[in-house]
Amino acid sequence: MRLIRLRVRNIASLKGEQEVNFQEIQSHSSLFAITGETGSGKSSILNSIGLALYGQIYKKNVTQLDVVTLGEKDGSIELIFQVKGKYYLADWRARVRKQNGEPYSTPQTPTRNLYTLEGPDFESAKNIATVNTTELLNLDFDQFCKCIILNQGEFAKFLTSSFTDRKEILEKLYPGEMLESMGRELKSEIDQLQKAKSDIEIEREALKGDGLTGDNLKEQKESLESELKILEGTFKHIEELDYHFVSLTSNHDKHGENNRKIETIKKEMSELTKSYNLLLKSGQEILEKKDLALKNLETRLPALQVLLTKEETLKNLEAQLKQLQVKALTHANVIEKLTQDSKIIDEKEVSLNSKLETTEKEFNFSLNDLRGLRKELEEAFDLFADKEVKDEEMKGIKLRLQEIELQGKETKKESEGLSEKLKAFPADLKSLESQIENKKKDLQKDLEKKQRAEVALESLKKAIIEINQEKEVSDRRIETLLALIKKTELELIPIETTLKLQEVLSASLICVDHALTSSKESCPVCEQFVPHKRLEELKANLTKTDLKEIETRGRELNLLLLKSREEERILSEKKNTLTIQTEMRQKEMTEHTVEAAKTLPSLESLDKELADIKKQVWDFDNLQKEHLKLETELKKSREQYGALKLDLQKKEQVLAVTQEKLSVLESKTKNLVTEFNKDNIRDLKKDLRLLASYLEAEAELQKCRQEKEHISLQLKDKTFEKTQLEVELKRLSEEASILKTTLQTELQGKLAKDLIQELNAVAKKAQEDWAQQEQNQRKQELQLKEFQSRMYELDKLTKDYDLHFSQELHQIREKAKTLSISEETLATLIGHLANLSLTLESEKVLFIPISESLKTQKDHYKNAVNECRMKFASVRARLEDWEKLQDKILLLNLKAKDIQEKLDRRGRLSEVLGKDELRTFVLSLVEENLIEQTNQELQKLCQGRYEILHQSRRMKLTPEFYIMDKFREGNLRKVSTLSGGETFMVSLAMALGLAEMTRGQAEIDSLFIDEGFGTLDQESLEDVLDMLQQIQTRGLMVGIISHIKSLTSAIPVNLVLSKKQDGTSSVSIKMN
Repeated sequence: MRLIRLRVRNIASLKGEQEVNFQEIQSHSSLFAITGETGSGKSSILNSIGLALYGQIYKKNVTQLDVVTLGEKDGSIELIFQVKGKYYLADWRARVRKQNGEPYSTPQTPTRNLYTLEGPDFESAKNIATVNTTELLNLDFDQFCKCIILNQGEFAKFLTSSFTDRKEILEKLYPGEMLESMGRELKSEIDQLQKAKSDIEIEREALKGDGLTGDNLKEQKESLESELKILEGTFKHIEELDYHFVSLTSNHDKHGENNRKIETIKKEMSELTKSYNLLLKSGQEILEKKDLALKNLETRLPALQVLLTKEETLKNLEAQLKQLQVKALTHANVIEKLTQDSKIIDEKEVSLNSKLETTEKEFNFSLNDLRGLRKELEEAFDLFADKEVKDEEMKGIKLRLQEIELQGKETKKESEGLSEKLKAFPADLKSLESQIENKKKDLQKDLEKKQRAEVALESLKKAIIEINQEKEVSDRRIETLLALIKKTELELIPIETTLKLQEVLSASLICVDHALTSSKESCPVCEQFVPHKRLEELKANLTKTDLKEIETRGRELNLLLLKSREEERILSEKKNTLTIQTEMRQKEMTEHTVEAAKTLPSLESLDKELADIKKQVWDFDNLQKEHLKLETELKKSREQYGALKLDLQKKEQVLAVTQEKLSVLESKTKNLVTEFNKDNIRDLKKDLRLLASYLEAEAELQKCRQEKEHISLQLKDKTFEKTQLEVELKRLSEEASILKTTLQTELQGKLAKDLIQELNAVAKKAQEDWAQQEQNQRKQELQLKEFQSRMYELDKLTKDYDLHFSQELHQIREKAKTLSISEETLATLIGHLANLSLTLESEKVLFIPISESLKTQKDHYKNAVNECRMKFASVRARLEDWEKLQDKILLLNLKAKDIQEKLDRRGRLSEVLGKDELRTFVLSLVEENLIEQTNQELQKLCQGRYEILHQSRRMKLTPEFYIMDKFREGNLRKVSTLSGGETFMVSLAMALGLAEMTRGQAEIDSLFIDEGFGTLDQESLEDVLDMLQQIQTRGLMVGIISHIKSLTSAIPVNLVLSKKQDGTSSVSIKMN
């Protein structure tokens, strides 16, 4: 994760809107300092980052709403950051006061959102992100604080603390809350398990209860099952008899109902026949009316259609009259307008004649000559103007030729001088330069080889000294280890003897126990007599021997012996390796000594010679360029001179052609002018302009005359057309008057159209009545046919009911004969049914007693079957419940066993937690990993000079840390002896190590270092700056939070928080 921009508004002392552009800071330097007075808001920057990303605060002693500037209504934070090349915006907003400034009675919950951005600016297009911050960064808030904000001061305290205090600090630096809460959770879990065990015992006792056993329930089930089968069989027979008797009764009823329907239909058919006869009689009258209406329509319609045609003719005549009247009026208007236009043209003709007379008097030359030579004069004007232009151009070309000729002579002279200078330089100047450069490169390579050989010699000498020192340390350590091994072996001999004696004593104790338990007064091994009293004394002496401490000491010595031997083996191998390294380095020294002893010339003479040659080459190149430039200019001048010469010749030729044309035109116009000069040309042009005006007026006059003639013709035509229209109007008026008189006489004020519609309506009504009559007749015919069909169907049903009745009667008799019943009431009913003698003609009342008796017996046996089924189901359910209870009891027994095992395990774990062993073990693992990661960071920060060592013991924390300084013979010293700068370096490495452990797969490109700078002197501060520069080279953006001016002034970029008198602060960037 890389921070891009931060914008806050009303956060702590940062009142109003303040912005930090981390991208701009990084463009100057990846290392920067956040500096300012105490209370200026340095920590507010870190709090703002935590709030925007996680909604939590880095400083633990304040809530989210507390960060809003005192007295302000709301606050907001916007943070743009980059992850895997994509931009994101984290937005946090909180409101603490209403619009009127009053605080909320119930605190408002701050809002927080995460967006994706298309660019690194706040104005970039954004969309809601589909992941939260934890998923995006692969860090929760605690991990973020440990990875991004390094609290170096806490680690410095950790390094120098006592064994007991270090536990508490380690738990703060690494999640240790789980260890504290584990005991409480374990106690709660044990209580829950014990309660669950007690509940199971109570439930198990309650499930046993009192009641019938499984065997009793099985016997009852079998008895009820047999009884149920008998009852169900009887009920089934009675149900079948009842079904057949119901069907018999139903067929009897349906047969009677069918006979009644046949009688009803016969009556309805008689009434329908009478109605049909009446309908036929009325239909004859309707048919006569229809024929009369159609005949009347056929007689009167032709005459009325003729009259209708005359009406349409009259309408057309009236329309034509209106159109002719409009047309006559239009013609009168046109004639009036044409008369006025003729008067206007007459006036215009007079004006144009006057203008022509005036213009003719202004001509200098003859009008007829000008009119005949107009085209030649215009051509002469153009040729004369072109001749004047070409004369001016030729003058300019001649002047330019003179200038180019003079300039070419000067350039040629200068070029010849440069050629003489170039000939003075040696011919192989470039090859001389390359030869000297090659010599210089070879000499530089030889010098570099010699310098590398000298440096390598020094390094090899130091390495051999260090190897020899390391060999001496190894020899001393081997001697110490051999002495320790010998001492341990001597100490181990009596312990092993004691342990073997313990085995004999244990065997003796077994013998004594066997003798006492068997109540025999003899030894079970040698069978000698030994009194009970003596055996008891012997057992007491044997049990007093406690060798646990001896066994523990023996194990410790064996472990120490193994470790010492293994270390002695490793050191021996290391010693052999060091010997081989010494030999290899001595060989290398021999090779480098030969190379370092070579005598080489100085570079100064070669540099001087090369500088001279380069100066000559530079001068030669400049002269060549200048000479080439002059030659190019000379060539260009020659080309330009030739081109101008050629252009001059072309223009002279064109001018001659123009002059020749002018001479021809002069001969043609000699009646007007003897020669063409400026004065003549001016007068001629003036007369030609007057001629154009004169010709235009003549054309206009001609046009007026033509228009006048055209208007006269139009006026004559329109007058004739008007006379014809008046004649036509008179004829049409007379025809219309005759038609009106005829229609009035024939129709007597009515319209032919209305009379035709009345005749058609009467005929249509008569036809519709006849159609309705025919429809009614067909409908009644269909009803008669339907009644006949129904009669046929009912006769068929009567036969079916008769057949079904006989079949059901036979079924009842046969079913009754096959059923044997001991019960008297049912037996009497069955006997009656076996000899049943009912027919279709029998009365309904004869069926009712038998039906009720069957229903009574059916209900009786149905209730008996249901009762038996309920008893059977009850017994079966009780048996199933009993079986389920047995399964539950078995399951409860298994649960109780499982809970007891869990209780045993948690009891043992509770004992371990109570002794604080688990907490110590976990913290020791954390400490080991932290030290290992710290050494990796120290390797990067100080080129492998320092290494933290601790003599770890299994499941124990190290009593105290040691530091190995590899640049000072690898001596060990306590961490407490480190200087301020060294302590800062080690604690910073430890903070970076914890950040690396915590971050997991997260990408961290930004971090802040807080606290720990105030105790450093100037020399230590310089060392710290070197380390920070090394961290910066890893591609990280590193922010230092400090108010130490000697440190912040040495950092390229400062983010300065300036505190004002009112307690608020402003943010600015300062470059050092």
